[in-house]
Amino acid sequence: MTTATTTKPSYYAICENSNLASFCQVCVNYRVCCLIAETDVCLVRSLIRLDDYNSDLRLLKSKRDALYSRLAQALVAKGKADDQHNWRDLQNEKLARLRGKLRLRKQQVSQGKAKIENKSHDQKVKYELLESAMNLVEKIRTQQIEKYYPNLICTQSLGLMAITSKRLHKQSVIIKQIFKLFPQRRVHIDGERKDGYGGPYATICNARLPRGLDPHSVPPKNLAPH
Repeated sequence: MTTATTTKPSYYAICENSNLASFCQVCVNYRVCCLIAETDVCLVRSLIRLDDYNSDLRLLKSKRDALYSRLAQALVAKGKADDQHNWRDLQNEKLARLRGKLRLRKQQVSQGKAKIENKSHDQKVKYELLESAMNLVEKIRTQQIEKYYPNLICTQSLGLMAITSKRLHKQSVIIKQIFKLFPQRRVHIDGERKDGYGGPYATICNARLPRGLDPHSVPPKNLAPH
């Protein structure tokens, strides 16, 4: 924007020189108007430049926002890629540890199977030896029984008789001790009773005692107080 300025002749010759100060009122007013016009021109130019600067700043701001948005998207994508990479590394480490554990377990299982097979073989051999020994013992026992069978029966019968005599002796001793501790009363029944048990018998505290050592001489229901 350009403005044309025209110079008017002043009333005084001394005022015509622009390098000198004016003395008349008209020249002073004219000079003031010229200064104001020049100031307005400078102000307009400054406003135009400021408007241009504002437009440039808005354009730069939009570019900056676009760059920030692209940078944020790039950072998000990079973060996701880093997370995936870290996750893959972690999973690979876990898989490596699991493979190591699996290999160790396989070795332990193979060693355990070998031990079990060895123990099974040893147990089988021992069982076969034990079975053969038991068969041999059974064979010898059968031969001994076949050879000494009569003597075995006689020995068992004698042992049973000895045990029975010992029990009867102990029973008689106990009954005699009971007779000494508790008073006895003799009861005599004339005739034969319906239950087949008759004749005299002894009682202790109204309990009927058997004759001698024969427990069948007294009915079971009469072994209680009357």
